[in-house]
Amino acid sequence: MTEKDRETARGILTRYLQEGNHRKTPERYAILEAAYRTQGLFSMEELSRQLEVQGGLVVSRATLYSTVKLLVALGLLVKHHVQGYARYAAVQKKKGCCQQICTVCGKVKDLNMSEMTTFFEDIRINRFRKESFTLQIYGICSACQARQTRRKTQD
Repeated sequence: MTEKDRETARGILTRYLQEGNHRKTPERYAILEAAYRTQGLFSMEELSRQLEVQGGLVVSRATLYSTVKLLVALGLLVKHHVQGYARYAAVQKKKGCCQQICTVCGKVKDLNMSEMTTFFEDIRINRFRKESFTLQIYGICSACQARQTRRKTQD
């Protein structure tokens, strides 16, 4: 995630908090920063551990869950369902983004799919002005496939 993405996300959160007369707590900003520093998908527990390890900040579960829910509502995080569990990822404000997401390990890889990017950039939708898009392809990465194959042959 670029510094510009973090600054944009911070600005969106600040604007929302100011306009709604909500408190601008350090915990909310720390959660946003930790989420945007994380590569790939993360769970609530992983985000909580990261806050403790990197920032020395212990945040209550209620604060963590309510802040993540707010960040999803603001479009700053996206919620994925991987193997029956909720996982989150920071939203990249690119013009167009194609990603592959492993449903086993949660690894996210950006893809260079110029044909798809061109297709979505050129598409016109009635009564709608698109700003960006994200195409997410779910599957199993090669490393997880190899692990599954090894397990099967060992059994």
